Amino acid sequence: MNKKIFYHPQAVQSPNFITIIDEILEEIALNKSNLYLIKCEGQIKFCQSNLKGNANACKLCVNTFNIIEKSLNLNEKINIITLKSNKGVDEKITTFIKENINDINSFNDLKKLHYNKINLGYGIVSTYVSITRNNTWNLIDKELLIRIIKGALYSLLTFELTTSDLNVDEVYLYNGRFHDNKPILNLFKSKKFTILETIGARVNTRFKKYIFSNSTPHSITDYTNNILKNWETSNLNDEEKVNIGAQFFEKRARSISAGDVSYTSGQNITEFKFLEKKKQQIVIYNSSPDELFSIGEEWDWVFEELYDQASVIHLLCSELKDMDFQIILRCHPNLITYKGDEIDRYKDLDSKFDNFTFIAPDSKISTYGLLFKADYVVSFGSTIGIEASYWNKTSILIGSSFYQNLDVVHRVQNLKEFLAVLNSQQNENFNKKIEILKYGFFMMEKTYNVKSFFRLIPTNFQLDNKFMYYSLIKNFSLYKRLLIMFNVLLNRILVRYEK
Repeated sequence: MNKKIFYHPQAVQSPNFITIIDEILEEIALNKSNLYLIKCEGQIKFCQSNLKGNANACKLCVNTFNIIEKSLNLNEKINIITLKSNKGVDEKITTFIKENINDINSFNDLKKLHYNKINLGYGIVSTYVSITRNNTWNLIDKELLIRIIKGALYSLLTFELTTSDLNVDEVYLYNGRFHDNKPILNLFKSKKFTILETIGARVNTRFKKYIFSNSTPHSITDYTNNILKNWETSNLNDEEKVNIGAQFFEKRARSISAGDVSYTSGQNITEFKFLEKKKQQIVIYNSSPDELFSIGEEWDWVFEELYDQASVIHLLCSELKDMDFQIILRCHPNLITYKGDEIDRYKDLDSKFDNFTFIAPDSKISTYGLLFKADYVVSFGSTIGIEASYWNKTSILIGSSFYQNLDVVHRVQNLKEFLAVLNSQQNENFNKKIEILKYGFFMMEKTYNVKSFFRLIPTNFQLDNKFMYYSLIKNFSLYKRLLIMFNVLLNRILVRYEK
């Protein structure tokens, strides 16, 4: 029988852990494989759920694991293995950090960090930037960064030590992009791996499991394939699919949630007195730089030897300053809590260039009102790029995006290509392309590689706006749900507010 190992040690992280457990229950029912579930009792030390290494937070996580394990009698059905560690692991990590830390002087340096040919860097950067919302190296929290590096090493080394004699055929992970699971994914790249995700939680629809077999949620190539397969395999007829695909763009333009959270609700200013009528408007929509900063090499990009949005926008302002273009940057609303230096750089551009207008993340100026006024739309990977094509705007993509392989925007990689689009009298009319509607349909109606939960029924709760949504298991007893809720909330309080 095949040996499958399930690795997501953070029992307080939900619906992530619940999704892993439900997949185990489904595999148990199939009875075709030997199943192993990894349990952490503090060996990783600095995981996603406990980057401060708080011992009490660890105990709450272990207690949550035990409640779920006993409630489902998992120890009678599968092999539950506690991670092993020893002084040798500690010594290897101490030595590794001493030998490598002084060579890391940028996030790009950090992305290249390897241990025995296993890349650690992308996962480390992804965790750090996601947690801090800072992608500016000069503003790093070095102590936090070192803890994340240690967490990645503990995750990899304790996993290898624990599983060295098992000859595992396949690993199951959740998401697979952070410091404590990306190294395990990289370890199995030459074998077989399955990534699990959960959809539905953020838009208050029923939870479903999203399955990626030997592919990842963040691969542009795999994402494109899923968009096309989702359309081809749907049981709906073409007219129904077209209508649903169109709804995605129509709803978003009205700031209505369409498969995800809407960031534009409350933007009610639709009169733009700053527009210069004698000039053509280039409206730029930047992305939250922390969201796609370290997903993988496929997402790394360069434009005229520049690697970030602010530098590229500076270049465009400089190159177009003597032309009849007005450049307007509508900053992404999700940048309100961003901690890097990008906002300050945009403010500097606003004071330096007469052809540039900066609209802050918290502005009430309508994102879509500007889109409809634009002659050209420039994006750096955000969904607004493909939306602009739907609304028959000339859409220019700088950088990478999930839709770049659908051929629905003008993707440019240097200034010459950018200017060629501006100067062209016959830009392609992308809004007639069915691929745009396929993308919209995918965002609204994911069915390919999506399945319902097998046995567990996750349900959301939220304490207040300071807390993310957390999932409980609805078909557990009220007593056990309350225990899990207590553990999750106290764990979050310890992790977030400990001095």
